[in-house]
Amino acid sequence: MFNPREVPTYPPAEFSAPKADSIDVALGTAVLDVMREVGFVNLRLDPEQNEVMEELFAASQGFFAQPLADRMRHIDEPSHRAVGYRPHGAAYTGERMKLDWNDSLITRRLGGKEVSIPGDDDPKIARLITAMGSFRDLIAAPAVRTVDAALAVYYDYMHDIPSDEGSVVQINDYCLSDERGESGVEDIPLDSPEEPELQGEHEDGVRITVLSSNWHGLVGRTNNGLYVPINHGSKGKRAVSVFAGGVLEESTAGEIRAFRHKAYNYMTPESDARRFVPTYFSSPDVHPGVVIPAYKGDADVAASAEEATKQFGIGENFVNRGNLSV
Repeated sequence: MFNPREVPTYPPAEFSAPKADSIDVALGTAVLDVMREVGFVNLRLDPEQNEVMEELFAASQGFFAQPLADRMRHIDEPSHRAVGYRPHGAAYTGERMKLDWNDSLITRRLGGKEVSIPGDDDPKIARLITAMGSFRDLIAAPAVRTVDAALAVYYDYMHDIPSDEGSVVQINDYCLSDERGESGVEDIPLDSPEEPELQGEHEDGVRITVLSSNWHGLVGRTNNGLYVPINHGSKGKRAVSVFAGGVLEESTAGEIRAFRHKAYNYMTPESDARRFVPTYFSSPDVHPGVVIPAYKGDADVAASAEEATKQFGIGENFVNRGNLSV
């Protein structure tokens, strides 16, 4: 009998997610092949990685279930919200003037250390920041390094890609309608299969995205033009999706296409649970003077990377803007 609490992984995860201490070029090559053919690929998590993901979801619940006023204490205005809590409607979907109806938390590293967030000594946000770091270090970043290694071999690419300080972890919280009302944005019904479309179709203006979720709602357009629901399994059987953003498409001269996707707000079956989407945006550092050669051709893609990140509404780009401190 179908159990609505068991979320199917679609499509089935074809490969196991790489470990943090190894780079498997063969795996990266296989992932690239699926990205070219389909547009995205799902990777199975091992038991340790599953525990990381469950802790991330539990820590997210602890933070985002707080009253809105408590979450607002962690907004970092001096950095133009490049880190910290971002309330509802703070980001764009890629369609200018169309807002995201979720709130979120962003973390990043600078000089090898976590960038400080206002009030980050509070136990709830401290737990979440730690969990986000584990997601980055043990799941997402190894996946990106594996794909990068395969890209370097395939394109005979001899340059380093400076990305440590250009990449961020973001947790999207798809919240309850009464909280959207509380924050002064339009109330959208949650019970329609067509609405709400909380994030219109877009591609992530980065190189590579790694994301997961605790419940369905993500829809993507595969390379044959079909839209498919993308789910990431259930407790103990989690997966992550890996796909390209516009910067990778440009730097491969279109050989690896940016994966276009959108999100709906289907709430989880548990009345007290929210839908969370932890995401790792891998983007090159684009502060002045850094040249990022393309894999194919001789273009410098730094300028397009800087422009593309503006769709997220977090300042000029992912790094070297505002007053970030560690």
